[in-house]
Amino acid sequence: MGARGGDRPPDWEGVAVLCASDDGNSLLMVLQGGPYEEPTWAVPGGSVEPGEGLEEAAIREVEEETGVAVRIVRPVALVLSSGERGTHRVHYFQAEVVGGAPRLGDPDGLIQRVEWVPAERLPHLHLTHEDQRGLLTGFLEER
Repeated sequence: MGARGGDRPPDWEGVAVLCASDDGNSLLMVLQGGPYEEPTWAVPGGSVEPGEGLEEAAIREVEEETGVAVRIVRPVALVLSSGERGTHRVHYFQAEVVGGAPRLGDPDGLIQRVEWVPAERLPHLHLTHEDQRGLLTGFLEER
C-alpha cells in the first residue's frame, strides 16, 4: 500500500474497488455524471459512512452502484491528495465477483452506465480521476 495519511484524519475518506472480469482482461467500471456534467469513467467507490469499516464500505459501494456482489481479496493502494476541498484519502481494494449482475442502481442518480471495460479501452477513456489511470492499467497488467 502507499504512504500513510499521518495522525490527522482526512477531510474525506473513501474507497474504490478494482474488480477484474473472469478472464482478467476487463475492469468493472461506471460512467457517471450529473445532468450538466460531461460523463466520466471510474471504478465503483465512494464515501465511508460513519461507523463503517473500509471493506464494508467497498462492498456496499460496488453493490449500490453496479448490482454486483463482491468479496474483498486484498488492499491494493492508498491514494492521498489535498486541494481546495481539503485532504482526501482513498483506499483501493481488489475484489472478486460472488454474485449479482451489472445493472444501474446508484442511489445518488449519477451512474449512467455499468460496464466491463476491456484493458485496451482504458488509455482512451475520460476518467473521473485522470491521475489514477496508471493504477487501473497496472492492476490489469499484473493479472
